[in-house]
Amino acid sequence: MTVSTQTDLLRKIDFFEPLEQKIINKIAEFCIEREYSKGEYIVRQGESGLGLFFITSGRVKVEIDRNGAKAVVAQLQSEDFIGELSIIDNKPRSANVICLEDTSCLLLTRDSFSKLINKYPEIAIQMAKALAGRIRAANEKMGQPLPASTEVAASPAPAAQPAAATAATASAAAPAASAGKASSNGSGPDSSTKNKVKDFMIDTFNFLYTVKALTRFSAAVVGCPVHVNFEEPGSEKVQAVVGDVKIALFPAGEDQVLCIDAYDEGDFSATVIRPGIHAGAVDIARFKGRLAANERARLHVPSTGETWLD
Repeated sequence: MTVSTQTDLLRKIDFFEPLEQKIINKIAEFCIEREYSKGEYIVRQGESGLGLFFITSGRVKVEIDRNGAKAVVAQLQSEDFIGELSIIDNKPRSANVICLEDTSCLLLTRDSFSKLINKYPEIAIQMAKALAGRIRAANEKMGQPLPASTEVAASPAPAAQPAAATAATASAAAPAASAGKASSNGSGPDSSTKNKVKDFMIDTFNFLYTVKALTRFSAAVVGCPVHVNFEEPGSEKVQAVVGDVKIALFPAGEDQVLCIDAYDEGDFSATVIRPGIHAGAVDIARFKGRLAANERARLHVPSTGETWLD
């Protein structure tokens, strides 16, 4: 399969849709072709995952084995993907993925992902959005609220693909949950969905830093009712909106100022997450305030030293 063909296949997958073509091309260069026969396991429960698999043809089932009792939680097919968490951790998988027919995949390994995410921060933002969307879809299917702490395990596919979302939750596992606990402020989960999404984003980025998937960028997660912009835009500065939550990624080695502009009167919160001095360490700063409509606050994030808000 040529890189051009792989690029065309990746473009069809929801996870990559917002990314620029040059990033898709680069991801395609790192992908490895894998072929599986009917009945063969792509992922085995209890084993470490190889990375992220994009299904290009065929069909698989996601099966959980609990004390000998097996339950199929989803079926996935072309343009779906599996193993999202395994691209950033080495924890045992919590579900089997078994081919229902001959299946072809593209594999993105953990090492390749780390190289890509540190060159293209857009991938990190897209992963966070995808995780939130899939967990939300899984919880809607199961009638549960969005968790305040991260129990990561799946990627893309918003509510339109509840089966895939359920698969993601099934294959998710505990590593992110522990990261989420580490970043908790101890105040307990907020009952509003938008604050749960915000907390989920914070936990997700905290986890990415903890497992050293992000080493070159800092992240800011800001709750509404505000707009967020860089005082000085740059080519490596990336922004996204997930619901009412604003996310900004920017080079950790540069001084940054983020402008927080209120479009309505209300409370806002801002969390800045930076790679710590030591490998795997995370530096987290939290701020809360209240702004009148059209009022501006400025969040200062120096390359070294304390973050402050004025």
